[in-house]
Amino acid sequence: MKKFNIIKKSRKKSKGIDEKIEYLNKECQKTGIDEAMRTSTVYTGTDKIPNTTYSDFASLNVNGFGLGLSGGDGNGFGGAYVGTVEAGMRHASSNRIGLTGVAISPPHPVTGQKQLAMTQTGFAGFFSPLRPGVIQTSSGVPSGGVVWLYDPNYPTSGTPGLWRNLQYNTSSKRWGFWDTNFLGFFFLNTNLSQFEFTGGGNLSTNLINQINFGINFGNSGAIGTPQTTVLTQNRLDNPGFIPIDIGKLSTQGYNYLKDKAGNLLKNITQGKDVKPTQTPKQKRGTAYKKMREEGNKVGANQFYTDDRIKELNAKENLTAREKSELKDLEQYNEWISTFSDSQPVSDQQSEYNAAAQEQSKKLFNNINSSPSTISTTLDNLLSSSASSELSEAEREAISSFSAAIESGEPITPELFSQFESTPEVPTPPTPPKPPSSEISSSKKFTFPDGTEGKVITTQAGDQIHVNSDGNVVNPSGNTAIEDANIVSNQKLINNIDIATSILTNGIVEHTPSEEAISQFKSNITPEIISQFQFNTEQVGYSDGNITVTYDENGKKIINPNRDSSGNQGANSPDLSLDVGGNIAILEHGKPNGQVVLPTDGSEGYVMIEKYAYHNTESSNPLSPNFDPNELPDLGSGILSGLVHLAANTPVGKTFQAISDLVSNVTGSDSKLPDFLNDYGIHGMAHHEVKVPLSELPANVLAEIQNNENYDAYNQAYNAKQTADKFPPPGQEAESTNARGGKVKYYNRGIRTRPDGTKYMEILVLPWIQPKDGGNGYYGSLWSPNSYTTQIEMNHLPDAEPSPEVDGDFMPSNPDFRGPGNNKNFKPEPPKPKNVRGSGARGGRGGRVNESLTEAVKLGHFEPEVLTVDLEKLRKGILPEFPKDPPPKLINGYSEKSKLLPKKVEGEPFIKVDEKELAKNHRLKDSEIKEFMDEINMINDYIKQNPAELIHAMQRYPKDDPRLAQLNWQMDQKLKASEEYMQTHFPENERLFNKLQKKIKQNIELTDPKNFKGHKEAPKFNQTDITEQERRRKTIIRHFKKKK
Repeated sequence: MKKFNIIKKSRKKSKGIDEKIEYLNKECQKTGIDEAMRTSTVYTGTDKIPNTTYSDFASLNVNGFGLGLSGGDGNGFGGAYVGTVEAGMRHASSNRIGLTGVAISPPHPVTGQKQLAMTQTGFAGFFSPLRPGVIQTSSGVPSGGVVWLYDPNYPTSGTPGLWRNLQYNTSSKRWGFWDTNFLGFFFLNTNLSQFEFTGGGNLSTNLINQINFGINFGNSGAIGTPQTTVLTQNRLDNPGFIPIDIGKLSTQGYNYLKDKAGNLLKNITQGKDVKPTQTPKQKRGTAYKKMREEGNKVGANQFYTDDRIKELNAKENLTAREKSELKDLEQYNEWISTFSDSQPVSDQQSEYNAAAQEQSKKLFNNINSSPSTISTTLDNLLSSSASSELSEAEREAISSFSAAIESGEPITPELFSQFESTPEVPTPPTPPKPPSSEISSSKKFTFPDGTEGKVITTQAGDQIHVNSDGNVVNPSGNTAIEDANIVSNQKLINNIDIATSILTNGIVEHTPSEEAISQFKSNITPEIISQFQFNTEQVGYSDGNITVTYDENGKKIINPNRDSSGNQGANSPDLSLDVGGNIAILEHGKPNGQVVLPTDGSEGYVMIEKYAYHNTESSNPLSPNFDPNELPDLGSGILSGLVHLAANTPVGKTFQAISDLVSNVTGSDSKLPDFLNDYGIHGMAHHEVKVPLSELPANVLAEIQNNENYDAYNQAYNAKQTADKFPPPGQEAESTNARGGKVKYYNRGIRTRPDGTKYMEILVLPWIQPKDGGNGYYGSLWSPNSYTTQIEMNHLPDAEPSPEVDGDFMPSNPDFRGPGNNKNFKPEPPKPKNVRGSGARGGRGGRVNESLTEAVKLGHFEPEVLTVDLEKLRKGILPEFPKDPPPKLINGYSEKSKLLPKKVEGEPFIKVDEKELAKNHRLKDSEIKEFMDEINMINDYIKQNPAELIHAMQRYPKDDPRLAQLNWQMDQKLKASEEYMQTHFPENERLFNKLQKKIKQNIELTDPKNFKGHKEAPKFNQTDITEQERRRKTIIRHFKKKK
């Protein structure tokens, strides 16, 4: 105990055990055997960070395909995995089926067949399925993982192509492939530069360095998962650490809500005005109004109906009025749910055009990232013997194109056009202007550009358009030559897109020009539209070679449409059209055309879709698929040169190197499938044009109306317009009437007639504009031009007829019988009364059979326009005084008001238990109480302001700590700057209020309307000299005396 007595160099006695424990802890720290518990190691958590090894491996590709991996840890990548052998796999003999833990390749790009990785497990070439992580040889070393490389030219009994594999040597930590030495024995060759693809070609040095030295595959040949879980330690003395589970809320988000809740509580305790939160009704009304203003009216009606029904169903007890409202809303919801909330056709087309332009921009940006490589490859191709079949024009075009790239000129559509000749398009003859003897009728006609002309109908029924100059033109307003030029220019752009597609091995989205689309809208004829398909919903593209489908994620899938003998249209009907008509978007090969007449109420449209490509078989007269009308004018420029290079088998593989450079640009869903090369198809440009029915010529629309599906479409479309125009029960909506005037509709509810049919009773309120030019307003129920009308609800199952109703059906509100109500119901005319009277002045004398009564109402109105029961108005006109005192106000609302914000009940977002804090955390009772008060305060704030919780979770995401901390620091700096300004440069509220009051007073004083009771200012009349004369005489009288 000697040491304990000399702890302090003073004569004071030791304070006891606490001081001795402190001394012992310090001694333990010096000797390194300190076992005292610290907060730095108490709280251990986990976090996930991106796995750079995984992302580095994902960036590698060979022959235009990404690499696959069957990892030594059991994880897979790129479609490869470690799993069970199934029947149909390559190398899956009957004795191997069901074997688990085997390295399996990605599926074949065309056939979908998978294969097993094989490794030598015995002497003299005895191979077995490779099982990563399992000891398969006598060496006692487990087998490593497998990297899969796609060899597109590997010969097989079926479709060419095979996934070949590299095996990880767990001893040398290098990748190798099974090779044979000079004696013919197999060995794992780790010199990857000797690995050869079928037909020539080796692995690039960059790829070898990456997989052998750049990427850490560990001990077994694995890359792990996309994210790595790491352990973290949190200190209790760290102010940013919260020792509770706060769900999806980050620490920064928690602190944000804590500050918001604290400020709100502070303002309330200090008596400051706090803006009340919106009630569910107010929120619903705000969202409903906003959606209608944005044009999504059907969506707004559906939202309001669903939200209100949920609110009413959540109540335990409903009033009679709420029950009636719920019944109406459920019927309305059943009706409006039959309509789709689809975009207008014009918006769909705009989105497609914007996406196509963005894809084109991205495509050329990526092409221009490797211009020298493309130029060098093209030059090598031109110098090879396999390009000898190119014509001089093609060789010159490709050479000049390569030189332009090498000189630094960016690759653009304009650059392509310099080396591609404009296709020649035959100009159809212009019909002569008929003589007057053959004219049946002549009417005015407005061309798309707004100019006036006329359309002449001959006695044979032909229509001829004449412009204001008297020249015969097409309905587009263009001459035949001008329309032919549009077709020629669009074909040139289409050829450039196909050339770009060949260069990138991807599908290029082609966007027709506005003049080409306008040309289609004007020049389309009933004869052409009659050859289109008529469908109730859009169908996929199909021609003789390919069909296009989409998976559940909207990914585009191109499928073959030939059989094994090469016959076209074997799997799906060929929907190609060969209509021509000197219309540009119909001249890009043979498009698919369809007229879509939806039955869900959405807008009908005409759609033209085409996958334009060059098919070498279609231009070969000896081919069974010979078709001289499919891209007949290939020209002799850069497009034909690239096509011939791609079609030439020896050069095609070298040429594929160009495509591999940028094949990942367009994404996997737009990459050209390999089977197209077998078809002789090279390049592909896709365009899609949708035109609403309302923008078609009248004669074309008349032809469409003859289709058997049109009546159902028209009925659904008109019903959708009704649903778009009129609001749900109990709501109002502004609109325009047939004359273009403003009007407001109020839905009074769903009514059922005696025959079971249903309708909406709509109150129509007119817009009233004062004659003095003041602000206008909507009329009320009693306005002269207001009325109710019945809006039929088609597509809604009718109710059963009511057996209790006989005779005429009464309106839902007999007290208000506007002209739109049941017009079959008419009130009985008033019975005449005999009253005494004499003449017009009512003196004694004669008898009058009839006199004016209140039933006559106002003479200049129709009796049914204003029906007011004056007897009802006369009842109870005495003022009534409240018996009870007024209710007290809560946050500016009456305690009985329905607008009073209600307390939202439900489970708290942050769930914390006091026992849990006391059990799992070293906190004092006072700290636990403070912490629980803080949690309760935040939960209460979240209930009243759920939007703030969403903002906190989005602004400070828990799964991105770096972004959350950056946003938090920036927001705190902004907050500090605002507090600094308010503290050091406070607003002088007294002076501001005084100045504001003074300005308001000056405005009122200087307002001419307030000038009252003052005398007018004297007016000076220059012609009146009376006063001047009086003053002159006065002066003369005093200063000029008589002699």
